[in-house]
Amino acid sequence: MGITDSVEAELWTLRDGLKLCNVKNIQVVEVKLDAKVVVEWMIRQYLITGTFWV
Repeated sequence: MGITDSVEAELWTLRDGLKLCNVKNIQVVEVKLDAKVVVEWMIRQYLITGTFWV
């Protein structure tokens, strides 16, 4: 990952965890994050696009 900030690290961790769930065919997941800015970004993305991914 190299040099990064805590927000980017949190997003990478979230992405990797969700990819692992996909590989293991886990369809229901509860996500807990401690980075408020990431949570707010995800909520905003969902409200605007209907999905968490752009």
